[in-house]
Amino acid sequence: MLPRWRQIRSSRRKTLAIRVRPDCVEVRAPCAMPQSEIDAFVRKKQRWITHHLQRFADNPVPVPVQYHYQSGEQFPFMGQVLTLSVQSGRQHEVRLQADQLIVTVNSRTASTGQADRVKRLLHEWYRQQALDYLTPLSDQLAAHIGCTPGRIQVRRTRSKWGHCTHRGDLQYNWLIIAAPAEVIFYLVAHEVSHLVHHNHSKAFWQQVEALCPDWRTQREWLKRNGYRLQV
Repeated sequence: MLPRWRQIRSSRRKTLAIRVRPDCVEVRAPCAMPQSEIDAFVRKKQRWITHHLQRFADNPVPVPVQYHYQSGEQFPFMGQVLTLSVQSGRQHEVRLQADQLIVTVNSRTASTGQADRVKRLLHEWYRQQALDYLTPLSDQLAAHIGCTPGRIQVRRTRSKWGHCTHRGDLQYNWLIIAAPAEVIFYLVAHEVSHLVHHNHSKAFWQQVEALCPDWRTQREWLKRNGYRLQV
């Protein structure tokens, strides 16, 4: 019996892909692909899907943290765990001090809106940290394989951690900065390799391995833990 799955069609996608998560199975397909072909693909992958669902069942994963953006809460950042400290001051500010993430909000901010303000400040800080870290790393790895990326951008996306356009622009989900540095390195190696190979061919994965020899370990970590990277 086939497991229940959710279908997502995209005009930009050219191939079929299945993503197994603890809470759902997603099948991504090109817009023009016949439904019969998609159904046949899922049937062919049934044992693989069932195997991964069973792994999640045998090793339950924690539910992602629901934040209230109050002092004492803990946030992931590049493999560290940072404790939030909300303080009052003259101006809005976020700074990292040892293992504390200190967010200063204007003392005139109404207490009822403080959590939203802290959330926005944190998100902007994480976004900027991601851009500042991913930009030079992308340039460095691209230069290593004789390429120059186009624009490097970060934004929050629902399904992708990274993307390389046909123009050579690199786009990252800024939440990746919450992952360990080794996982971040793998993601950048993956997207930079697309500057040479615009596919997931054997040659592409060989290029990834040349940049990141332990890519399999880091990819598996991201697959199993990526949904927990929340801020």
